[in-house]
Amino acid sequence: MGCNQSTPNSYSALPDDVEAKRPNPYGVHNKSREIRLNSSYRTLYEGMIGLIQENKYADMVLVCGTDRYPVHRAIVCPRSKYFENGCAYETKGVDYFSPGSPIKLWIDPSICESHILAAVLTFLYTLDYTCSGSQLLSFGLPEEPEIEPEPETPSLSNTDVEVVEDETDFSAFSELEEYSATVPSPPSSTTPTSTPKGPSNNSDEMVTNGDPSEAPNELVFHFSMYRAAVLFDIVSLQDVAKEKFQRRLRLSSDGIIPCIREVYREENSEAFAPIRREVLTLVKTRFYRLKATEGWDELVMDFPAFSSDILKRL
Repeated sequence: MGCNQSTPNSYSALPDDVEAKRPNPYGVHNKSREIRLNSSYRTLYEGMIGLIQENKYADMVLVCGTDRYPVHRAIVCPRSKYFENGCAYETKGVDYFSPGSPIKLWIDPSICESHILAAVLTFLYTLDYTCSGSQLLSFGLPEEPEIEPEPETPSLSNTDVEVVEDETDFSAFSELEEYSATVPSPPSSTTPTSTPKGPSNNSDEMVTNGDPSEAPNELVFHFSMYRAAVLFDIVSLQDVAKEKFQRRLRLSSDGIIPCIREVYREENSEAFAPIRREVLTLVKTRFYRLKATEGWDELVMDFPAFSSDILKRL
């Protein structure tokens, strides 16, 4: 379920007065340091996943490039100020009647790529994400059934048909014809006709363009998740992405050069300070090895801020 992705101490504690008033699940106390899974948690978790797997009750669609992600405002908005503010803007105020006012939000792919958005949404529903292959959940709209074209009726010329005058009275059908003329035509479907780059509910496969497994390396992917968490203001995702980033750094420094480039492209040094510290600590301990790595000289020249930071630590 992803509950163990980060330690309880890594999250910001709520004030005592707020913590005392907040209702806790059965078996969980204010000082509890872990949650034991039981039938209540499992049914809640399975219900959340079922909303996506069965395409039920979605009241918002997130559009990123050519990909569309049906989601539920009641799930994503309370945990993301970005989505909450976007909904408030679209609904012109406080939203009390979500089912009655479905909305659509656009996410600029240059700010957050589609496969990163899919991983963010997977985290919001499952409390975890994967950095390779398909995500734990597949978001998407169901494919439309293919309608077979009706067979063409051979045309007949007047010479082939014997015209017989029909004395049937059609006046009884006048009201039916008038009603049929006023019936609105069904709305055109917005389901993409082409295979989306992101995951789809109708296939477990993902197109290689935008597949998380095609990312340069895991470090870049986890940092991209951290960056998305900052953008969407999801504190818990920042904690999980940071922990996964740290764990990957401990295993290997492979791919650290392109990762440093991504980290130092971000101008908001305060928001990304935790990741920068992790990167600088690794570079300091493996400086001479990394100095001989291909791309190091270009990195130092392209990012003076990184050069300055590492010199202060040597």
